[in-house]
Amino acid sequence: MEKEISDKIAISALIVFLGMIVSKILTYIYRLIVARYLGPEEYGTLNLSLTILFVLLSIALVAHPSSIVRYVSFYKGKNEEQKIKGTITAGLKLNIITSVVIGIILFLGANYISINIFHTDKLIPLLKLFAFLVPVISLGNIFQASIEGFQKVKYTTIIRNFSESSIQTILTLVLLLLGLKIMGAALGYFVALTSSTILLFIILQKKVYPILNKKIKSFENYKELINYSMPLLLLSIINIIIEKLDILSIGYFLNLEKVGLYNAALPLASLSQIIPVALTAIFMPVITELYAKNNIDKIKELYKKVSRWIFIVNIALVLMLIFFSDAVLNIFFGPLYIQASQALIIIAIGYFVYYQTLGSHYILYMLGKTRLLMLNAIIVALLNIILNIIFIPKFGIVGAATALAITYSLLGILQFIEVYLLIKANFLELNYIKIIISIIFAVTPLLLIKYFSNTFKIYLIIIYLIIFFMIYLIFLKLFKIIDKEDYYFVKRIILKKS
Repeated sequence: MEKEISDKIAISALIVFLGMIVSKILTYIYRLIVARYLGPEEYGTLNLSLTILFVLLSIALVAHPSSIVRYVSFYKGKNEEQKIKGTITAGLKLNIITSVVIGIILFLGANYISINIFHTDKLIPLLKLFAFLVPVISLGNIFQASIEGFQKVKYTTIIRNFSESSIQTILTLVLLLLGLKIMGAALGYFVALTSSTILLFIILQKKVYPILNKKIKSFENYKELINYSMPLLLLSIINIIIEKLDILSIGYFLNLEKVGLYNAALPLASLSQIIPVALTAIFMPVITELYAKNNIDKIKELYKKVSRWIFIVNIALVLMLIFFSDAVLNIFFGPLYIQASQALIIIAIGYFVYYQTLGSHYILYMLGKTRLLMLNAIIVALLNIILNIIFIPKFGIVGAATALAITYSLLGILQFIEVYLLIKANFLELNYIKIIISIIFAVTPLLLIKYFSNTFKIYLIIIYLIIFFMIYLIFLKLFKIIDKEDYYFVKRIILKKS
């Protein structure tokens, strides 16, 4: 039985990892197509409209998806069919009411939001279109959470990461080529998310749980669902403030073009989340099981290794973004976006600090310190609001980037300190000095090339990167940073033999 669960976790983690990689690639292609075709101003208009949509959507999730996953899994374990169905139907009923109300408010308030808050009328048609997405996405989240409650993550990964991203990218490209411009990009997004919601419902009904089966009675415990969801809803709203306030503030204090420039820097800097998120998809279930066995020493060991792997990858990535920010922006988004290079460097540094401590975040979850996580979020959200108000009017998108970098860095440092105080876990070790020395040897030839040549065509960048990583890996091997123990440890994690 234990081996079956272990295999399921390993396979699920692999599926999630592959799905995330494919989704990231397709999302970047979508962003690059839209950014290059529309230019900074219209690209900013689209991003600001989507930001407003997701801020309002966070308020609509009265039945939080995490609560659906939790109770569906719980009642599945108890074989209580009526309560499984009741959890899903109660979630659907609660969210359809709130999301329709929020959607109506967005539709009717589109003119006011666009003109009175962001001082432009260009947001109006997009906000009215996206108003219809509020209930669509809300229902899709419930369908997805229900499927994941049955541990059928392969279905949601295929639909969300493969199908949705493919439809969005391909349809957007077609609509843009047909001359629909910004509305084509918006429609591509709209159709992709609507298709996902429909597919999720079909999979839930046909492959996972027949929600429309009238033979199964429904026991709906609204109080239980709402009580569990409320703290999660509050945390989601706080997190959306941390994640999206910079974009809203740029739209309010500056203009749509600056929003577009800033949203060229953000996705490039967020490349640093790929390895940490993929590793923690495996890390979280493993440390939870170890904690149940009271094996704190093994948790500390795993914490060190995962953090070291994150550092090895992300230190290389952040240095590439720092030293070649102009070239990267030019290659991916075009010459109009090069002026976002300073913002890219600052955000990359902030994300580097935060994602280095991502293991700390999951250890706090493992320890059940949800109130502490909430307190952290409130502190950094308030700081983020203050910094955005101070920095953006004075320093523009560089100010927004600085506010974001400080906010995320502080959150990461807080989590690192709290984990150390709670279980005396510390991922810092002498190997980090060896990694830094390795990266210095690897990056030096690139800096010399950059000094003597400012020509950065894509094929040259690829050659430089190959040289860089070859030198980097050679020194990592010489310093014995990556050894047989690491490979064995990875194997044990995947096979859950820790």
